[in-house]
Amino acid sequence: MTENIIVNNLLENCRICKSTHLTQVISLGEQYITSRFPKYGDWSTPKTNIDLCLCGACGLLQLQQTTASSELYEYEYGYRSGINNMMRTHLKEYQEQMMSIIDIQDGDVVIDIGSNDSTLLQYYPSTVRRIGVDPTGNQFREYYGDVELIPTYFTKKNVQDVVGDQVRCKVISSISMFYDLPDPVQFACDVYDLLDDDGIWTCEQSYLPTMVNTNSIDTICHEHLEYYGLHQIQAIAHRAKFNIIDVKFNACNGGSFRVYFAKIVSTKFKENTEVITPILDNELRLGTMTVQYYHTFMENCQREIQKLCDFVQYIQEDGKHMYVYGASTKGNCLLQYANLGEKHMKYAVERNPKKVGKMTCTGIEIIDEETMRINPPDYLLVLPWHFRDEIVVREEEFLRGGGQLVFPFPRFEIKSHFPKALITGCDGFIGKYVVDRFIGDHTLYGMTRKKTMNLTRPVANSSGSKATFRVSSEEATRSVCPLPKLPSELVVQEAFNPPCQPRITKMYLDMTDYDKLEKAIVMLNPDVLIHLAGMSSSQQALKQPIDAVVQNGMIPTYICEILHRHNMSTRLFHATSSEMYKGFGFSTVDDSNETTLKLMYHAHPYSAAKIMSQCMVDFYRTNHHKHYSTGILFTVESPKKGPEFLLQKVASHIRTWTSGEHNTLLIGHLNSCRNIIHPTDVADAIRVILYQDTANTYVIANEDIIPSIQMSELVQKMYSKAGIEISIVEGNKWIDKASGDTVLMMSSYMGVDTTPTNIRGVSYRLNCLGWKPQKTIDDILDEYISFIET
Repeated sequence: MTENIIVNNLLENCRICKSTHLTQVISLGEQYITSRFPKYGDWSTPKTNIDLCLCGACGLLQLQQTTASSELYEYEYGYRSGINNMMRTHLKEYQEQMMSIIDIQDGDVVIDIGSNDSTLLQYYPSTVRRIGVDPTGNQFREYYGDVELIPTYFTKKNVQDVVGDQVRCKVISSISMFYDLPDPVQFACDVYDLLDDDGIWTCEQSYLPTMVNTNSIDTICHEHLEYYGLHQIQAIAHRAKFNIIDVKFNACNGGSFRVYFAKIVSTKFKENTEVITPILDNELRLGTMTVQYYHTFMENCQREIQKLCDFVQYIQEDGKHMYVYGASTKGNCLLQYANLGEKHMKYAVERNPKKVGKMTCTGIEIIDEETMRINPPDYLLVLPWHFRDEIVVREEEFLRGGGQLVFPFPRFEIKSHFPKALITGCDGFIGKYVVDRFIGDHTLYGMTRKKTMNLTRPVANSSGSKATFRVSSEEATRSVCPLPKLPSELVVQEAFNPPCQPRITKMYLDMTDYDKLEKAIVMLNPDVLIHLAGMSSSQQALKQPIDAVVQNGMIPTYICEILHRHNMSTRLFHATSSEMYKGFGFSTVDDSNETTLKLMYHAHPYSAAKIMSQCMVDFYRTNHHKHYSTGILFTVESPKKGPEFLLQKVASHIRTWTSGEHNTLLIGHLNSCRNIIHPTDVADAIRVILYQDTANTYVIANEDIIPSIQMSELVQKMYSKAGIEISIVEGNKWIDKASGDTVLMMSSYMGVDTTPTNIRGVSYRLNCLGWKPQKTIDDILDEYISFIET
């Protein structure tokens, strides 16, 4: 593909004051002309740089390049005002406000410059002579009716050639186009000559401080040559002999300001210094005329765009799909800057039928909404994000169906109909049950261990260039380079084909990487966070004590600090373990008795790490008043538990024994007493805990239904349910009564991990909230037997 590059001469003089003191402060690199939507597969659209410079004299932020108007407006123009309900309402309100300022009589003349499809002019009474001036107007002529159209660029001569040189206008409006002018001062002078001495001129455009505050990098495009604060508008007004009589702010297009002008010679209108002066002072306070102001703006924009790029990577890894929602000029800017194309999002969805069959500047095919709704994606990236509220209402059915809307600005946001729940360790033993419990009325995200990957990763790129980096899966788990030094693509070679599970998006990352964990949590901004991930085996902790402390102690602390430091309102549930009390011999842990909660045992690395996490969650809850709860889980059992755990070993042994293979199972001692609970009851408890008004520490045990049971009795009962009656002989050997063969052999070794314990749990606080376990010990063992049989 041969690219069509336009090389524009760099601006030498400020477009307002003609100063040569221009400093480049923003560069978006080369971009295809953002207002163009060519046919799908047509890459002939020209590219040119988008660089912004700041005038050291008047403070005007402006494009350094001026692309020929014919390239911008004389092809099929993509935007139409009347297609959007919010824009129609906005223009109606604008017209009513103008009518409240000036008295318009039958026969008066009004001109709208950049009239598009004449939506604004249609709101004036037909007894007024309404004239639209717009070089793109011919493609919208069908909407004009009896409104006059001058389908060319606005100049005094072009208008007078049509209406004559004696006509003077009561109102001239220039909406969302005053920042498109190579010579705004001359434009204002032409308006002056066409305006009645007591008429008003009004313009509305993006307000620079709001653009910066809302991270609206997508406002920057080839069309927009200037980016105004009131200082610069006032400088133009005075050069053209206008006074500013009023200024109004609104949320249109991400934040705009509406300025009303009257001639200095007007007898009806005077400059409104009471309104103007505070605005000018505030702009100076913000530093809108300083280079640093724009460097900070770009850093903030990069941060939000990086969240978007990271999120696209995560959903691609998990096999989920995202489409673009609304193919717009602003969107073309963002898609190009973030290097998001067809390999990341297959389709762009558009209401305007004239765009269907075309493509975005990054090659994403445009389809209509009806086609999308037949087979909707998991996510829609909303490019016209400034219409957020209207779009959320429009897409209520999509949201209710489990779809999610992604808004890139002003702060990256994932909007769903249901509360968002992030479950760490979602593929773990308990995690799977928690997912099932929350999936019906929550939008679920999961964090699970990193796998090897094969993906194309989009990242924000300030240069516009493309590069491919081959990296190992180990390198891929590390943090990306600091912004803005980012490659445009990251390709990881190893095979990565995770199963795609509906209604939950899984993120594959190394949670020990604080930077990545922080970015992921902040990006998702979940309503609730259920932290289950960690090292689950005390035997493994004994062999790998450092890993145990990191996984079971540090990561929960990371999560608390991330949520606290970003002032997030997320409710946290953190799972700890009754193993914190292992080593005391006999112990009752009762959450109505603070003394028993604090009788923890520190001599085992597993216990020490869990105690650390419990203490840190308590610290953040009590000192920072956070809704962070801990649940002390007793022995959780079901056939989905890992093969290294006792009952799974017994189940596997029963399966081979009943098939005729009478091998002896070697196990540790069975003298401990345990409180056994099913994971469905744990999941129910977590749900109850999260939605209490205040957070606390809770015991999650099954004491009310089944007392702590000695493990030897539990194992004997499980064999009995499978038709194998066993009895103990010689103190550490169990035999099959029927055959006399040795079934089990217990180890006689007693160490820090094998000392018998008898830990009871009393779930007083949960019981008071109405929670009761539903599964008995027989229910749990029957589940194992059913699992063995199938």
